[in-house]
Amino acid sequence: MGKILLINPKYEYKKIQIWRHDRVWPPLDLAIAASILRKDGHHVEILDINALPETKINKETIKNFDKIFVTSASLDRWQCPHLDIDSFLSTVKELKRINSGAKIYVFGSHPTMRPREVLEMTGADAAIISEPELTIQNLCKDDDNLSKIEGIAYLNNNQLKITKPRDLADLSKFPVPAFDLLPMEKYYYEIMGDRFTLLETTRGCPFLCTFCSEDQMYGIRYRMKSLELIEKELDICIKEFGVKNIYFIDLEFTLSKGFVNDICDMIIRNDYRITWACQTRADTVDFTLLKKMKTAGCRVIHFGLESGSPRILESTGKKITLDNIRKGIELAKRVGMEVVCFSMMGLPNETKEDMEMTIKFAKEVNPDYISFHVATPYPGTKFYEAVKSEIKDVFPTSYEGVYSQNFIKHMTRKAFMEFYMRPSYIFKKIKQSPKLLMRQIKLFMKYIK
Repeated sequence: MGKILLINPKYEYKKIQIWRHDRVWPPLDLAIAASILRKDGHHVEILDINALPETKINKETIKNFDKIFVTSASLDRWQCPHLDIDSFLSTVKELKRINSGAKIYVFGSHPTMRPREVLEMTGADAAIISEPELTIQNLCKDDDNLSKIEGIAYLNNNQLKITKPRDLADLSKFPVPAFDLLPMEKYYYEIMGDRFTLLETTRGCPFLCTFCSEDQMYGIRYRMKSLELIEKELDICIKEFGVKNIYFIDLEFTLSKGFVNDICDMIIRNDYRITWACQTRADTVDFTLLKKMKTAGCRVIHFGLESGSPRILESTGKKITLDNIRKGIELAKRVGMEVVCFSMMGLPNETKEDMEMTIKFAKEVNPDYISFHVATPYPGTKFYEAVKSEIKDVFPTSYEGVYSQNFIKHMTRKAFMEFYMRPSYIFKKIKQSPKLLMRQIKLFMKYIK
């Protein structure tokens, strides 16, 4: 059996993003893969450099491994990965230099979107396409003939070879993630606190939004994990690692209301006494479901607001209306949940007036938190196809459309200022938690500098 190392590099962004800055989340896909490999008899270690930024790659330790897998974006960032990947690229190159005898494989959103370019930039032996866990398992069993491994890309005499796509995984057959290989005490979410982890109950999303790259990683088929496995994962996180705060990182947590009801019943029956968060569409919730979720410990719910302009919202292909979003937020507030929203500016043909409508709508529905991002054209999305003639970079962090990027960044700053500097918002947060407000102010000041 082999000695396998799984690495999550440090995330270093050229531009501080307020909603990405004060959090450290576990690389759940690495922990799942590690658990699968251990069951196969391999010696496995995880190096989460992002959680341990002071960690230096130990040259002597690296030389002990036969195969090394490096992610460009762990599971929580598959939907909207940052495209500044310098740290990922430098990590892979350093590993190749230190241990030239090891097989080094890369995976995540970036190798999936741009396999040739990532292989050329890193010198990796192969890139895993889409979901990584089962492909990692196969590569560790036998990688002598890459052409027989499903779900990878590799270079042969400078020719890109892409093998047969791998079938999507049955989530219920996954083992419990190897949480013991992660520095669990290091993970936290600024909205929920520490003693924190991510879990997932489903994968896949049938809604083909023009801006989302998730279907390239998960596929569109909605797959649910067994309730028994979810219960086992919760049990281990809570009883063995003292986890108190959990974010179910599913794309659309409430797509199956019956399934969510079963999860809530299980949490209540076990008296887990946790607080948890989820993300979902605002048009897939109702008062009864939200009330049940709140009773089971759901404190925070995330909705994609996207745009306050009906025209731009329709252009995203999300098939949701402002009234749907308005109602979902109102219902979540009514049961006592904190609401977090995501929005973006700079989509194709978006005007200044459209951006102003987003700011106005955000203030109207008044979530507890909202992020205003510069829209990113991810390769492989309809958004990217619409603007690719204006793009030069392999992984474009932006593009020049109706307005310059400087203007769109100006509008996102304006949105942050107008939303968060309202006296009514500040007084509300002072009343809720002065300590949390001070942390928000510090993050906010870093963002607007």
